Amino acid sequence: MTEKLIRLCEEKCLKGEVLSRNETIALLEIPVGSPEDQKLREAARRAASLIALDKGYLWCAIGMDYAPCAMNCKFCSFGEKWGLIEQSRQVTEEEIFNRVRGYVAEGAAYIVLRTTEFYSLDTLLKQIPRIREEIPGNYGIILNTGELDFVTANRVAAANVYGVYHALRLREGADTPFSPEKRIYTMNSVTSTQMSLISLVEPLGPEHSAQEIADCFLNAVSCGAKICGAMARFPVKGTPLGDDTSMVDEAYLAHVIAVLRLSGGNSVRDICAHPASQEAVNSGANVVVVESGAIPRDAGFSEKDWAGTDMQHARKLLEKAGYHISAPPAQNTKRQKCACQGGNLEKFMQPIILDILSRGDQTGYAVQKQMREYATYQQAIPDMAATYRFLKIMRQRGLVHYDGTAYAITNAGLHCLDDWKETLKEYISTLTCLIGQLEISPDV
Repeated sequence: MTEKLIRLCEEKCLKGEVLSRNETIALLEIPVGSPEDQKLREAARRAASLIALDKGYLWCAIGMDYAPCAMNCKFCSFGEKWGLIEQSRQVTEEEIFNRVRGYVAEGAAYIVLRTTEFYSLDTLLKQIPRIREEIPGNYGIILNTGELDFVTANRVAAANVYGVYHALRLREGADTPFSPEKRIYTMNSVTSTQMSLISLVEPLGPEHSAQEIADCFLNAVSCGAKICGAMARFPVKGTPLGDDTSMVDEAYLAHVIAVLRLSGGNSVRDICAHPASQEAVNSGANVVVVESGAIPRDAGFSEKDWAGTDMQHARKLLEKAGYHISAPPAQNTKRQKCACQGGNLEKFMQPIILDILSRGDQTGYAVQKQMREYATYQQAIPDMAATYRFLKIMRQRGLVHYDGTAYAITNAGLHCLDDWKETLKEYISTLTCLIGQLEISPDV
């Protein structure tokens, strides 16, 4: 029965479909180390070959400021309540240049500038053009900083930032003081721009259930994340979660990675495991992290690459698993398309989805495939992440219902569809008149 489930989930993944919550949970509950677990990992690695095209990426993070943080997350060594940081320190511009230069020379695809919640965003954005000027190369700059609204996210995107790391973390609001709604708002703000959202299931500990892991991951997918994966919690002595809990082992993290690889379909292009291991990379992860500087998983400032994972080791992990070290994929610029070129036609997704569901219950994958039958999307249909994002919004508005397997239109959705039909008919009349006025040449 379990092997049949794995085959079914692999088939759905390769079709591009995001697995349901129940399917993701069922895969997570496969016993680690069992023969079925091995088959799961093999299926995930096959999926990585087709979805990620056997491309491996080196992700290099620089912790910019080693300073006490007033947020006091229970797993973070920076919490000012824990008193672990005796002397604050910021990485100098020269240190940033030297670290970036070394990482880029060794094949880094992504340079992540990580700061505490209160580091000046203006200062950070001013450093990016200086980094680009000082160290040319084909690499993406990713920010891991505080909360962003839609206006600020567009400022960040305008600074030639490839993406933003942001996550709704496990037990957010309980082990942290952050509002889950605010975290999700920032994630959606990022994907409203042309930037990529990077979001991991973290900080993963042995106390987290399969349900929690599935919900964390599927939230990232619904927000449009392009790089997902999992990061283990590192118990740091002196923090509330540092003394009495253990860290997940390599086998369990690799198991979770395999599940997330299959669960994301083709919406999630790349999967990251941190800390990386050969097991995790062999199980579908194709992104490996190298980090230095201020690290919230350690009680000290790391002058060298942290925890023994340097560029050479990271490269070997990926290459041994059959990946080719690559530069970052081309940035998605669809959202930059001007309205005069049809760049705002995404709003017609709602009536199209409602029309599809009015003919019967459908999976998210089936909804997306049928969109190409509509005139708006004959050139190119939206990607799965955009489709699931709209379905999530429509569920929140009560227009559609989801039973864990398929979506169905509600009575409110049927009324909304009728309203759309009448509105579009009015648009036809108005637009016909407008076109006639625009085609009249003014007297010169």
